[in-house]
Amino acid sequence: MGPEDLSRHPTKRLPIALPGTGDLFAGLVVAGIGRGLALPRAIETAQTLTARALSHAEALGAGEVVLSEPEFRRALLSLGSG
Repeated sequence: MGPEDLSRHPTKRLPIALPGTGDLFAGLVVAGIGRGLALPRAIETAQTLTARALSHAEALGAGEVVLSEPEFRRALLSLGSG
């Protein structure tokens, strides 16, 4: 692996920290790879979906990550097909 194989994935910092966030992110990266996404794209997708889940949980005042938001579920079901 050389420097040309490295990539950066900056993301907006969300003012919320909930149990399960790391598990969700890791699971989404693995799911993306399993669905045929290249690692950089899988990471970007995982970042986007994790941020969506955290924002939804914050809006609900939940104490943990919430995965029931309809747009999150649609994006999850179409993972790797776009």
